[in-house]
Amino acid sequence: MRKDIVEAEQRTDLSGTPEGAFDIILKSGLTIPFFYPSQKHMLNMVMGILEGKEYPIFPLRQNIRHVMFDIGAHIGAAALYFKNHHPDLKIYCFEPSRNNYHFLRKNILPLNDDIQAFPYGLHDHDGNIKLYQGARHGMECSVIPSACTSQDYEMIQLRQAISEIVSHCPERIAILKIDTEGCEIPILRNIAPILDRVDYIYIEYHSEEDRLEIDSMLSPLFVLCGAHTTLPHRGGNVYLSKTHAFAQYWEQRLKLPRG
Repeated sequence: MRKDIVEAEQRTDLSGTPEGAFDIILKSGLTIPFFYPSQKHMLNMVMGILEGKEYPIFPLRQNIRHVMFDIGAHIGAAALYFKNHHPDLKIYCFEPSRNNYHFLRKNILPLNDDIQAFPYGLHDHDGNIKLYQGARHGMECSVIPSACTSQDYEMIQLRQAISEIVSHCPERIAILKIDTEGCEIPILRNIAPILDRVDYIYIEYHSEEDRLEIDSMLSPLFVLCGAHTTLPHRGGNVYLSKTHAFAQYWEQRLKLPRG
């Protein structure tokens, strides 16, 4: 998906933020310029997403409209990655950080008919709250102060997740991605009434307690079909609806009876 890195770490965009840029080539043949803030490790993390090291790809249901919600969209790498593999996806991105949203809007511009971005976060309530800046980069921004955030913050808007999702997609959801630096569980609780119409959930966790609670919340309706972790208390899981043909096929092929 990657082409050549162009002027990485050597330019400043109109907002005054140092940026790098490179071209990505989609399977459709469309070439898109991708911009990223020149922050520590940012290029490696973005390339990891675009090169498929972060999110495994699975088959979607056939003969239905495919919709994705990207909650915590950062600068758009995941949205473009999923769009590349599932060209018919309609994607709704939510990103409350002003700087992240600035880059998100630039990166999805060539596909803005199919990818929409909203400059606020989703949670279990409406309101305004402090968003603490990441200590190293924009992927660490969080409403929860921690060793991974700085003391600097901006005020952001939150909206209730279930209301936003239902307003954009009253039918089935193909992919739900949640990476909100510690707010994953409140969001899951809020959207519990509609989880039965979600096919795949890609979700990050930021503590072992959260991982166990997420698994407990989703296990009645979903089966784990992907997981990665590189450090204790950090990782991401993929859950697949038990009603999906892909889950049912592999259950018949691989599931062993208990001894």
